[in-house]
Amino acid sequence: MKRVGLLIGSIAILIVLGMIFCSKMTDTKVLHISREDVTRIYIVDGNTGNITDVEENYFGEMYEAIDSLKLSNKMKVDSTGWNKKIVICGDNNAEELVINTPTKIILSGYFYDIDSEQGEKIMNIVNKFSK
Repeated sequence: MKRVGLLIGSIAILIVLGMIFCSKMTDTKVLHISREDVTRIYIVDGNTGNITDVEENYFGEMYEAIDSLKLSNKMKVDSTGWNKKIVICGDNNAEELVINTPTKIILSGYFYDIDSEQGEKIMNIVNKFSK
């Protein structure tokens, strides 16, 4: 009888841990604006506050780089400094993505890990405009 109770308890713990793991690793959609609806993209420098508009012929490249991000390890953030913020505007809404480092971004108040190769790609595009 004790073994059955121990087995049920172990299974319950594994299920809870699995649910926590899945919630942390669930794909999060980065952009909720379609590429066709993008009217403006601009970059804000976190150190200087300077705002730089992205040229329209780079919208596709920037959009694709951000939309293809694979996010993992969601963590709540209260407050933090940041390097660059990318703002993508549509007709009726805007979305912000903060680049903290090439491996960490902030989206909707949460830190996410990203692949360093993807982060470097975005940073290279951003650096074309914010020199």
